[in-house]
Amino acid sequence: MTSPPVLLNLAAYSAQIACIVAVGGLASALLRIDVPSVRYAYWRVVLVISLVLPWLQGRTTPGSDATAVIGTVQVATGSAVTAAAASQSAIDSALPWTRVLLALVVAGAVLRLVWIAGGLLRLRRLRREGSILELTPIDEAFRRSLAPHASVREIGGLRPFENLVDVDGSQSVVLGDDG
Repeated sequence: MTSPPVLLNLAAYSAQIACIVAVGGLASALLRIDVPSVRYAYWRVVLVISLVLPWLQGRTTPGSDATAVIGTVQVATGSAVTAAAASQSAIDSALPWTRVLLALVVAGAVLRLVWIAGGLLRLRRLRREGSILELTPIDEAFRRSLAPHASVREIGGLRPFENLVDVDGSQSVVLGDDG
């Protein structure tokens, strides 16, 4: 059974992550981080801060002295028992919605993880199927400036780089279709 404090903690955690990402994005834009390796490290730090936040901050748990009052009690002859039963039925009818909400959040997270896993498997398959491509000197210079430790692969006749000549006659390298 999912208690309301769990959902409150989840909502607070989600709002805090949204704030951290918003502030991180604003700081990244203001600092104008253009070097890809620095930007990658920066966003990894933002991710770690977001993931560590629940352990740093703690969570809300109801104590033994905490009581929840739901509904109203009407004072009349014999109606206190009826009002207590009505309050309990209100609590029982409210709990399935919290379960449904939690189930939707969990289902969405699982669906997203399956989607990411499928993409990673596709990338792994493409990397295994590909053969290392010999690059022209211009393409090799572009690869070294973009990703010095990466290899460029050809997959099923699709070439990742294509040399084009600009209108002014200069030669440039553009990314081609990746299929």
